[in-house]
Amino acid sequence: MELGKVEKINKCIIRIRRGDYTHAVEELYDLIGRPLRVIAHKYFSNDYDVDDAVQDFWASVVDFCQKCRYFTNGYNYLLKCFENLCRMSVRAEKRAMGRMAVSDIADYENKLEAKEGLSAEETALRVTFEKAVKAMTEEERAVYVLTLYGEKTVREASKELGFSKSKTDRIKQSVMEKIKLTLLDDGWDK
Repeated sequence: MELGKVEKINKCIIRIRRGDYTHAVEELYDLIGRPLRVIAHKYFSNDYDVDDAVQDFWASVVDFCQKCRYFTNGYNYLLKCFENLCRMSVRAEKRAMGRMAVSDIADYENKLEAKEGLSAEETALRVTFEKAVKAMTEEERAVYVLTLYGEKTVREASKELGFSKSKTDRIKQSVMEKIKLTLLDDGWDK
């Protein structure tokens, strides 16, 4: 990056802070418009999302400039603001797509094939538990079956498996944590 370009960007930021929004923002666009698109292509695969991210940045550029300190490198600061904006957008998109509410499942109850007379919601929950069980080790599965399905205490399960009570308790805690994480990953936190 040329030193003169950084100085021009810093001067644009100062002018924007003083209220010269039109000319200073246009000059700033000429200076950093292209690098913004390059960064946006790092985060988004299609041009529509790239355009949205760049437009969101330019809609907020005055706020970013108001927060920038005079002694900082304005170029790096604005690019970092833009990267953070892209990351937040990607996270929000993942959150929106990744989680399903229980009511969403109920809407599709007629479309899902229920197992053994269960509702679609119960079937989806069963699939989630099956996924959690697949992620467990053999010891964890044994403790899971005895303590949760067999309704045995930790002491009884430890005697049956030949483990110490503390080891069985640790395994049970690990099992519960895996189940909780799988439930959260599949959107059962609502």
